[in-house]
Amino acid sequence: MVVTPFDYKAFYQSALGLAVLGVLRSCVRKLWGAWGGADERRLFLGCGAFVDPRQNGFCGQLTSVADETFSCFVGENKKPLSDGGFDRLLALHALDDALNLEAFAREAWRVLKGEGQLLLIVPRQGSAWAEKDGSPFADEPAFTKAWLRQVFRAQGFSSIRIHRALYAAPRTRGQNAFLFRMEARFPVLLGFGGGGGVFIVEARKTLFGAIPCAKRSSSKDAEALFAAPLPV
Repeated sequence: MVVTPFDYKAFYQSALGLAVLGVLRSCVRKLWGAWGGADERRLFLGCGAFVDPRQNGFCGQLTSVADETFSCFVGENKKPLSDGGFDRLLALHALDDALNLEAFAREAWRVLKGEGQLLLIVPRQGSAWAEKDGSPFADEPAFTKAWLRQVFRAQGFSSIRIHRALYAAPRTRGQNAFLFRMEARFPVLLGFGGGGGVFIVEARKTLFGAIPCAKRSSSKDAEALFAAPLPV
């Protein structure tokens, strides 16, 4: 069972792990293209740094909901990360409990700059990658597409798109090795249909939302909108 950072590192140095990284890196390139300039601040949560070959960014973690009254993102020095300090956030194996998802979304909104972007990679509920022994995703919570979308929308994110990846079973023998190579070359990021071992949540921080005022009695009057902060 994969439960420690050393286990994750060992997995991603194996043949299966390298095949998985090939697919995930292709997905990130497809979604984000170039990482941006040298002044772009990036935050990696969990094993997110493995997906960026340059590993050029800051590493952090989410304190456990079970151990803390208020869970938050902390850096390697165990101190809370500053508000609005990062342009992009990439997380892989960053959640150890389903309860952490709302705290993760809330903290991601807090530490990202205005219009900042995130990618969160989590196992799809019911997939082989979420359940099979030997999978690095088997020891973390799996989610449905609807629940992911609901949580991130409630925490103030917009442009939420949920993609699928890792269509091959968690082994590299026979046909699966071919499927890994094909998916790495042509990543499947359609966001609809079935299958896939993991979801890749792509979202953008929203600073303000529009809340409709009460309707006027006249049907000719347009409904007024005013800006109000979204929940943090």
